[in-house]
Amino acid sequence: MAKAQEGDSPKATTTQKVVKYVGTADQRVIEAKDWKSVGVEDQGKVVWDQKNKFTVPASELNEGALRYADEDDSGLVVTEQG
Repeated sequence: MAKAQEGDSPKATTTQKVVKYVGTADQRVIEAKDWKSVGVEDQGKVVWDQKNKFTVPASELNEGALRYADEDDSGLVVTEQG
């Protein structure tokens, strides 16, 4: 059996949980007051646009905002990116 050469092993990929905007608008903005109106406290403004490729790291959203994005907003998708 041949010995494994350096570089033969698959590269480990690092994935990151992200929230993607999949709607049709040029920009999606959720202000702090909008988060509060859907029961999410202590979440600041979040913007999805061309600059961030409509993707925001999940680490920028608190637990309530992530749950809302994942379960209640059809324009947002929580996924892994790597």
